[in-house]
Amino acid sequence: MYKIMSDTSCEMTLAQAQERNIELISFYMSANKKDYKKEVREWAVRDFYQFMVDHPRIFPTTSMPSTDDYYSAFKEVLDQNMDIICICTNAQFSGSYNAARLAGEMALEEYPDRRIEVIDATFNTVCHRLLLEEVVRLRNENTDYDELIDRIKIALPTGHIYFTAGNMDYLIAGGRLNKTVGKAANGLSIKPMLHLNSGKLSLTGIARGRKGSMNKALKQCIEYFKKENLNTDDYLFIIGYGYDIKEGEDYCSFVHDAFLSELNHNITITTGQIGATIAVHTGPYPIGIAFLRKL
Repeated sequence: MYKIMSDTSCEMTLAQAQERNIELISFYMSANKKDYKKEVREWAVRDFYQFMVDHPRIFPTTSMPSTDDYYSAFKEVLDQNMDIICICTNAQFSGSYNAARLAGEMALEEYPDRRIEVIDATFNTVCHRLLLEEVVRLRNENTDYDELIDRIKIALPTGHIYFTAGNMDYLIAGGRLNKTVGKAANGLSIKPMLHLNSGKLSLTGIARGRKGSMNKALKQCIEYFKKENLNTDDYLFIIGYGYDIKEGEDYCSFVHDAFLSELNHNITITTGQIGATIAVHTGPYPIGIAFLRKL
């Protein structure tokens, strides 16, 4: 038997993880860079977004799970004579994967007859969630440990996220964008268009206004499926949203209808709230489309 584990960048609540028999290792969140609370356990993501909206000039931060956090969680599972598959958020964005890998090496010294596979998802947020949903499905079908790991690694390059942010404020605050350029972009209501795949985040353009940026993310997504001649039946889709739940739900319907009219494909698409580890960089209004080939 084996246990599926993940850091909380997978965008599942504790209840959702428990329903799927997934063990979550929390990131830490702070409003003052001093006092840190565990994501989803001590500070719910919804409450975190409300704080951001209520305090627009305060820029919260996050911190990765420690090696000790992972080691303690691994030890509990190993004591139950179970192996582990732990899927961590994109290693290019966080040290969570490296902390888990080190903890795994330490734990295996004590439990040499057990197995721990730590996997870099190479993406994050709601795309990470899609991967976990597939892993749970295959686990429930009694897929062999080694086969499941192989299928996960084959699927990783097929995960994509096309998204945008509400404004440039958090990119400026995080030092990822020049202050002068960022303020000028905000003044012109210019939004960044971003794409994440295989561990690499790229700026794919800009758009004017919220509606324009959401339309552009959708257009880029559909163009990718056309260019690669992909069958949408082979993929899972999810809309990631921030503070505004209704905006996410409306965008989900809009994307579904667009795929139907543009590609004549009736896709199944869900929604999920983007968590704190992304929101501290984008602000409270990220939104986008993620997809992953089925395992």
